[in-house]
Amino acid sequence: MALIDYKSGDRLVGFFAVRRFDRREHNGTPYLTLNVADRTASVNAVMWDGFAEVVESLKVGSVVKIQGMLGEYRNAPQIKIERIRLALDHEFDPSDFLALSAIPAEELAARLDKIIGSVSDDHLHSLLTNLFGEQHLREDFLTAPGGKKVHHASIGGLAEHTFGVVAICELAVSLYPGLDRELLVTGGLLHDIGKIKQYQVSSVFEYTDSGRLLGHVVEGDEMVGDAIKNIEGFPADRAMLLRHLILSHQGQYEFQAPILPQTREAFVLYFADQLDSTMGQLANLEKKSGDKPWSEYERLLGRFIYFGKERETAQEE
Repeated sequence: MALIDYKSGDRLVGFFAVRRFDRREHNGTPYLTLNVADRTASVNAVMWDGFAEVVESLKVGSVVKIQGMLGEYRNAPQIKIERIRLALDHEFDPSDFLALSAIPAEELAARLDKIIGSVSDDHLHSLLTNLFGEQHLREDFLTAPGGKKVHHASIGGLAEHTFGVVAICELAVSLYPGLDRELLVTGGLLHDIGKIKQYQVSSVFEYTDSGRLLGHVVEGDEMVGDAIKNIEGFPADRAMLLRHLILSHQGQYEFQAPILPQTREAFVLYFADQLDSTMGQLANLEKKSGDKPWSEYERLLGRFIYFGKERETAQEE
């Protein structure tokens, strides 16, 4: 039974991936808190007794078997754990705990090839075919998440997000004459390429050391810069404009952009990335909200989100 199918008051037994855990005290009594997940949802959990043995072996990404009851704490679901143990290797597949993109893997691969084939600029086309011609990089791109949990946090999420950004860029080209379509589409396809080095995938999505210390923007620029060096005659000004797209696509210094957008294409890419990632974030909130018409307060957006009266009606029924 999937985690999303349990209701408050249900008894629960199953295997879950540990996303977070901490040993705390309340009035001198130690207790264990966790956030656990399967492919469908994540939930907080608490255990008051009998965790001393397992806590010594826990780490982020551990898979545990839990027996308990689903209740609520501060208006949010919470599992009260009665028994817990580490899962044995033969009892699970790590991919069982990771969400999958709604777009089938073969369609993601076909979209990638179609976009690359649409780029007619010889140097940019060579760059894309060289990069995605590396089987390891291609596979990583098509399976990597677009985020750890905020948006497109799924196997294939990076490709899904990237193709959404490219589609918005294509629309902008049709609306605003003078945009360099070849440069913008290439930048859209490569803007988050560094995320294949930012995240490691086990039973959870977690940051790599370089992902934390360098970040996907810097790593993506390095990957593209190195690939450009291997293409004879690649125009220096073209390389500079493309790297500017990658380095500025976060749009603001506080969002880890080392430089602000300073070309028309860079502004388009920034807004396209913001739009697609925000829509992905809202899709996650809607899923988490169940039948409720309003989300819980979303700290990253600084507001509640309304999903419509039809949800109010469904909830009343």
